[in-house]
Amino acid sequence: MIVEFLGQGLHFEEDETCGNHVCSAIQEKSFTQITFFIAFLRKPGLDYLKPFLEQAKNENRNITFYVGIDERVTSKEALELLLELEIETYIYFSERFIYHPKVYLFEGEKNRIITGSSNLTKSGLFYNVESSILLDFTNSDKSGLKVLKQLKEFYSTLLDFTDPNIELLTNEYLEKLIKEQRVSTEAFSDGSDYNSNIHDKSKKRGRNPEITDLGNIEITEKRPVKQYKSILKITDEYLEKWDFMFQKMERFYTENEHCTVPRDYKDRTLYGWYRKQKLLHQAELLPDEHFKKLKSINFYFGDGHTIFWDRKWMNSYNQL
Repeated sequence: MIVEFLGQGLHFEEDETCGNHVCSAIQEKSFTQITFFIAFLRKPGLDYLKPFLEQAKNENRNITFYVGIDERVTSKEALELLLELEIETYIYFSERFIYHPKVYLFEGEKNRIITGSSNLTKSGLFYNVESSILLDFTNSDKSGLKVLKQLKEFYSTLLDFTDPNIELLTNEYLEKLIKEQRVSTEAFSDGSDYNSNIHDKSKKRGRNPEITDLGNIEITEKRPVKQYKSILKITDEYLEKWDFMFQKMERFYTENEHCTVPRDYKDRTLYGWYRKQKLLHQAELLPDEHFKKLKSINFYFGDGHTIFWDRKWMNSYNQL
């Protein structure tokens, strides 16, 4: 069995998003049965899967969606697209429970499960800080088949269509959902109480990674571990929090009479900020205003170990 952690949103090189993994799996012809259990579905996210779903349909592979409509996040436009693609879709709605899974299941000559926090929305698949686990295993892998059996046992009443909370998506049923205001509309009116930014647009963070070259990930035993490069840069979010962190640094200076924050300091965020000031200074990226403020409290930009051992020596000397 191949087990991989899928993370996105914290770094800028985002080619291996959950969305790209889902597209790549749909594209694999070895997966003849594709089943999605999805809480929230939005058209901007589904649009990126559309060409891969169309290809799978043309290859006579089976595709089934089980979609939730809680909190009016799922949109009529997304459901209309599923109807247009002629993908077998069931709506889950319960007055007692919120339907909140994010499970992408692929079965065939081998099997793959992708499950985590990513809903089938543009932000959930490509932009948000999300985490998922991918399991890829053969039909003779006992551990993998055990997980698959557990998953299918849990969703058995959906898979055999006996659950009273599921309804086949048809044009008539969609009209009913719209009339009862169970689903949202992505063409929002000015008076709408629904915020599309959460699911269709990511927060402003300088730039979003480009969503390009999807469907290119191959899962193998020898695939190298994903390496994330730390990009040293000054962001708007960093600048917004700078004065707050500087105040923390001032208090530390007042209490300790120095600015050398130890690695094991109780507030690890202050240690991280302290380290970043040094790295920015070394890279000649530290703004002059910040440099002057830091120098006003005798901030030392060199190796803190030097000051630490000098101070330790002086303490011992004074004791002597």
